[in-house]
Amino acid sequence: MDRFLNDPPLNTRMDRFLNEPPLTTREAARELSLKPSTLEVWRVRGGGPVFLQLGRAIRYRREDLLAFMESSLRESTSDPGDDTRDQVGGCKRTRGD
Repeated sequence: MDRFLNDPPLNTRMDRFLNEPPLTTREAARELSLKPSTLEVWRVRGGGPVFLQLGRAIRYRREDLLAFMESSLRESTSDPGDDTRDQVGGCKRTRGD
């Protein structure tokens, strides 16, 4: 409990989080508790966080990872969330699919 009393305020931590340089695939995967290969597959198939392609280098902005995590919040396993894109291919699904 004492550890949390010594932590900087949330807005200071958020500012630091948002103002740091973009992350590599490995670093972004660590932030999301995923394997780097999961992000690699999502880049091809869609369904993951947006990314930067700087020449051959792939980078992830922290604010995009945060937005991805926020968009992934669900209240139950049957909750489709606000985004009803198919996780493979990124196509919008309709009730008849």
